[in-house]
Amino acid sequence: MSLKCKIGIHSWNGCKCSECEKTRDEQHDWSTDCEKCSKCGKTSDGHHNWSKDCEKCSKCGKTRENEHKWKGCKCSICSKTRDEQHNWKGCKCAVCGKIRDEQHDWSKNCEKCSNCGKIRSNAHVWKSSICSVCGTIKEEKRNSDGETELIIAAREGNKKVCESLIKNGANINAQDKTLMTPLHYAAGNGYKEICELLISEGANINAKMHDGGSPLHEACYGGYEDICILLIKNGADINAKCGLLEFTPLHYALRKGHKNLSNVLIQMGAKE
Repeated sequence: MSLKCKIGIHSWNGCKCSECEKTRDEQHDWSTDCEKCSKCGKTSDGHHNWSKDCEKCSKCGKTRENEHKWKGCKCSICSKTRDEQHNWKGCKCAVCGKIRDEQHDWSKNCEKCSNCGKIRSNAHVWKSSICSVCGTIKEEKRNSDGETELIIAAREGNKKVCESLIKNGANINAQDKTLMTPLHYAAGNGYKEICELLISEGANINAKMHDGGSPLHEACYGGYEDICILLIKNGADINAKCGLLEFTPLHYALRKGHKNLSNVLIQMGAKE
């Protein structure tokens, strides 16, 4: 023993003197085993932490065997799970919550499993703004006037954009702040091909704007005879009324001086 150690001046390396090997009850190293100091060999009971895993200490990593209390796939003590004896309810284990990539439930939403919440993209089959598989209604962006992209495209006569928007689930009967639909705008601006497209995709032929005006009213106001005939042949109410004065499409045609269109309307059943 060195002189320093004899007079109490030890060279401590943690809990142990590097010269005389004297030990002290501080600075023990429990890092490799919670119950045995790696430097001096001192032991201590009950220091392991098995709460996270019954068979592996979360502090020092020491392992032991056959300590789990399994209830199916989950330990009832530490909640550790194992890949066997799952109680599958579709895609999700009812015991431990584990997810598997099969038997997802897309019936309520094609892009979100109602059982586990998994998300997927581009799975809806849009018919107008409604998915024909799960019934989800598509939300659309609108400008300050309440116009959707399809309303704008129909108003501006852009057929290709209309086709693309409809293919991707645009609401065929969306209404702006005045309650006008894409068909109102297409009919009122003389875009026959867009009217045909909208009608073929299920547009409401008798949709009413804020004053009760229909797409036929708009077409008559503009004097678009071919569109008027198209609308009437597809079920438009030829005697629909709008406004406080209850104007019919014929009234609009007469007021705007569309004589030939007025005669066509009368021949097709309009009441004078």
